[in-house]
Amino acid sequence: MVARIDFDKNLGIKETDFCAAVIHSQARLDYPGVAAALAGKLAASTRSTSPSCPPCAPWMPRRRLRARRQERGALDLDLPQVVVELDRDDPLLVRDIRRARRDPGERHAYA
Repeated sequence: MVARIDFDKNLGIKETDFCAAVIHSQARLDYPGVAAALAGKLAASTRSTSPSCPPCAPWMPRRRLRARRQERGALDLDLPQVVVELDRDDPLLVRDIRRARRDPGERHAYA
């Protein structure tokens, strides 16, 4: 299911719709890949078989939308992610719990 939101030039909502859809993407990006793309490193971040990937330009309104959310008092729950290391022989045994290392630019990929 897809939630589609059409914005006008001032990022006002023109129309919304919910529908079933199939996404055909040229690039397969995870959050670190999107962070790399937003930093201008799109070619290095894709695992695409296509010779060209969409530019980051369509993603730029995200900054303005995020600023609006913050102006309205939205919570910023940037909590550290954890890595749970399980024992190889006994997967029920937890060996270690530590904070995941995350690229600082990756936070913007979630916006």
